[in-house]
Amino acid sequence: MALCVRISGPKTTASVVEAMARVDVLHKQMAVAMAAEEADEEVEAMGPGDDYFMAPYAVVPVMPRKTKYRPNPEPMHWLLYAGYKCREAHDLAARAMGAAAWSVTLGGSIRDVEEGMLGAKVKESKWTRVRRHAWAGGDDVCLKLEEKLAEAACAALGVALDADWRAQRAAAVDTLCDAMGAAGTAAKAAPLAALPEWGSVPFGPLSAAEERAQEAARREHARLEEETRKRNREEAKREADEDRKAKYAPTLARFQGEVPHPDDDLCAYVFDAPGFHPRYPETGEWRCPYDRKPDSPFCAQCRAMVELMTKRARVEA
Repeated sequence: MALCVRISGPKTTASVVEAMARVDVLHKQMAVAMAAEEADEEVEAMGPGDDYFMAPYAVVPVMPRKTKYRPNPEPMHWLLYAGYKCREAHDLAARAMGAAAWSVTLGGSIRDVEEGMLGAKVKESKWTRVRRHAWAGGDDVCLKLEEKLAEAACAALGVALDADWRAQRAAAVDTLCDAMGAAGTAAKAAPLAALPEWGSVPFGPLSAAEERAQEAARREHARLEEETRKRNREEAKREADEDRKAKYAPTLARFQGEVPHPDDDLCAYVFDAPGFHPRYPETGEWRCPYDRKPDSPFCAQCRAMVELMTKRARVEA
């Protein structure tokens, strides 16, 4: 549940994003491994819905011990990612990364960090948290959460976050993969999850401007979802109408114009649609099994379809 990556090198944005890139490569490597395990030809991106996905949680400062040769040590900073599970899959992925994983440390819980997993005990009150909960199901994971982690890490180093930090991060991912040999080739080709700008729930306390931005994103997401549902409904209706038209077309000519009311209460329409209904023979005609309307020889569905297809035939003519 805890994955820590040390920020090493000079105090720059590049050092921060390289640490974040190591987590990206870990996710890519796990996605490749899972696809191979399940014999899938296509590697799917590991996202917040996966048990093994690790999301930004905090920046942790670890103060080295003073020594004769280091009387005033500066703190080392680690990026702490958290998730639902941190299991063998993470160990295997880190092993496949080889030297690229030298600064990656895995723990079963964020409590391990407090207990000295990173070389010294660090109380959570000393961390800079960017996420309210270590694991929240993933609905709060978004691009803004990643940006908050990058900003917090740069602030801890005393530098500003470069505007092109995402491009630097992508380049760092490629560089790390290139250094991994054959395993890196597969990981480099594996996709990363496409995160939304804002999650559907807040990842932590937000400023008034951020709250407005997230609410606007939520409304836009809801609008797009409704548009998708509407398109799906329209497409389903169109496909259903086409299926019905194909069923009615073979015998439509027999039921245009004046059709006498049948002697019984059943619909007068007779179909010639083999295999349409499992209760009817695979070949041959069969009569509509529904009751007709009192003022019509047809049931409501058949009457509507006859009128619709007759009108359509006239328009096309």
